Amino acid sequence: MPLFAVLLISLFLVGCASAPPVSVSGADDPFEDVVQVSTYGYYQMDPLMNIVQVGRVDSFFRGYKNKETNDKTYQLYLRFRDFDWNRWDSLVYLDDGERITKEVVNVALDADCSGGTCYTLEDALTYFTLEEIQKMTTGPFPIRIFSSSIDASRNLEIDPEEAKLFLDAMQDI
Repeated sequence: MPLFAVLLISLFLVGCASAPPVSVSGADDPFEDVVQVSTYGYYQMDPLMNIVQVGRVDSFFRGYKNKETNDKTYQLYLRFRDFDWNRWDSLVYLDDGERITKEVVNVALDADCSGGTCYTLEDALTYFTLEEIQKMTTGPFPIRIFSSSIDASRNLEIDPEEAKLFLDAMQDI
C-alpha cells in the first residue's frame, strides 16, 4: 500500500508540473509556413483550473517567424473572462512619459453558462515592435486596456522576465 501511495503522489506531482514558460512550434514541421513562439501558461490567473478569474486578464506573448521571408511579428495576446461583453479596442502605455496608443483586435468571443452563471470569454491581441518589447524587459511595464463601447478600462502589468524569455526564444528561431 505505501508503494501505491508513493506512485500516486508522484503521478500527481508530475501532472501538476508546470509547462515550459515558452513554447515553440512549427520549426521542424514542413507543413507549417511559420514558426510560432508563445508564453501562454507563463502566468495563469488560476493555474489549477486553467482559466482566467472573472474580471481579470491573462496576457501572454505570441510571435511568428515566416520560414520563407524570415519576417517576424510580435503580439501581446489578451484573454478576458467577465460577466459582460467589453469589446476591448485600444491599449495605452507610457514611453518616457508619452502616451502611446495601440489598436486592440478582438479575435474570439464566447460565453460559458455551464456552471449556472454566465461568463463572457473574450480574446484580443495587439501588435508590438521588437523595440517596444525590448523596453518591456527593463522593468515593470504597466498597460491600460480600453473599451469605447462601454466606457471601461482594465490595468495590467507586463512581467519583464516573461518579455525577456519571449525575446530570447524569438531570437533563437
